[in-house]
Amino acid sequence: MKNKRKLLEFCLFTIALSTLAIKSPCVAQETDTTRFRAPAQVLSRPSGSTESRHDDREVGAAATETSQAGSQTSGVSGLASRVKEFSRNGPKRESWNTINLGTKYVNGVFGGLGGFGFGVQVTSADTFRFVEFRATAITNTRLYRRFEGEAYFPEVFDKNTHADVWFDYVRRTRDNFYGIGPHIPNTSQTNFDLEERSYNATLYHDFSRNLQVGGYFSVSNSSTYKGQRDEDIPIDQLFSGDPNTVPVANWAPGLFINTKILSYGGFAEYDLRNNSSGLTKGTYFYGRIGSAQGLDNKDAFSDYGWLEA
Repeated sequence: MKNKRKLLEFCLFTIALSTLAIKSPCVAQETDTTRFRAPAQVLSRPSGSTESRHDDREVGAAATETSQAGSQTSGVSGLASRVKEFSRNGPKRESWNTINLGTKYVNGVFGGLGGFGFGVQVTSADTFRFVEFRATAITNTRLYRRFEGEAYFPEVFDKNTHADVWFDYVRRTRDNFYGIGPHIPNTSQTNFDLEERSYNATLYHDFSRNLQVGGYFSVSNSSTYKGQRDEDIPIDQLFSGDPNTVPVANWAPGLFINTKILSYGGFAEYDLRNNSSGLTKGTYFYGRIGSAQGLDNKDAFSDYGWLEA
């Protein structure tokens, strides 16, 4: 009986050891497969373990990449929120982009002068309740320049009616000119220098988020000179500002003459575009009709005017 009892105890002891031997690898395997999902478990490993140091580097690198990606996303989102589009619908339609430079009183400007235009804008922002004053200076890669002083009234009569009054100075020193009409050959290419000053005002109402209707008024004073690009034939060798020029095709109205023009009219914009997904879709309608009249310029080119639409 004693021998049988000892044999039974030995068998039970052997089975217990076998059970422990089977369970131990399973626990190790479970820990191994979850270490990348639970960094705290990896960091709790003994620091002297080679496998622990390797895992720590992988988790640290992954955390760094995640942090950098988050910072980049936050940076792009923050930059996008600082960029705004500035647009006008009269006397002519134009737009440029502004980017806040860290203070609400100073913005960078991109566009507004053709080509790659860039500059700076200083604004009173919300310092005054009823009006915002802005001063803008723009140049481009051709060294054209534009200076503008503006007073914007965000609410006139009600919150959906706005007014904009501004003085504009533009100097474009080498704009291309071929002549007037579609049949002029490009062999007559030359260039001219334009200097223009204007006083402008618009009053417009937002009937909805998509529909805007308004009117404009402008008085401009412009002068033209020989262009500053020397590679072309000088403009005065091809064209004249005298209406009695023969042949009449060589007459360039306003050339070398100071002209003053009064213009006024109305505009409407119906904008159904959607830029929310990064690609513009939808439709856009814009219409303008106006009158331009030459003022007393005291020269041969003084009695003129036109309608435009």
